[in-house]
Amino acid sequence: MVIECSSCHEGDMGITLDGPHGLHPVGNTKFSDGGHEDLAEKNPDACRACHGLNGEGSVLSRAAVDRTLSKEHGTVTVSKGEPVSCTLCHENKL
Repeated sequence: MVIECSSCHEGDMGITLDGPHGLHPVGNTKFSDGGHEDLAEKNPDACRACHGLNGEGSVLSRAAVDRTLSKEHGTVTVSKGEPVSCTLCHENKL
């Protein structure tokens, strides 16, 4: 199974849902380093599709591998299989 965008795509794909697969870039990207709040505010239903109605995470948002994500004051570690939720890094606004 291909998990990281960088397996096939070169460079950072930015903060978008306009990629060929209809989801945000996965892996060590600008998206995972923050800055996606504007996207979430403009189209919260796009987030809810995978991260759950209230941004609590769902089976579709489970991390495929262990990840360390940046947040405003440090980092957060997400273990393989753990749902990625809004509250891992910041207040839930969905």
